[in-house]
Amino acid sequence: MTIGLGMICIAAARAAKAGANMSTVVKRVNEAIPQIHFMVLFDSLKYLAKAAASARPRKLLGHFSI
Repeated sequence: MTIGLGMICIAAARAAKAGANMSTVVKRVNEAIPQIHFMVLFDSLKYLAKAAASARPRKLLGHFSI
């Protein structure tokens, strides 16, 4: 996630450096957001399975397609 956020910040900084006004910078940021993807890799599902008993991880993972 950090790299994705960094890419969005770079897009905003480039637009600002080029002299864009605030609304154009915001537009560039909004255009960059859909291009960022998030992926999670697990070595093992052991701890994920243990956490399944808790409602909090289910709530969090419910927002992602697995």
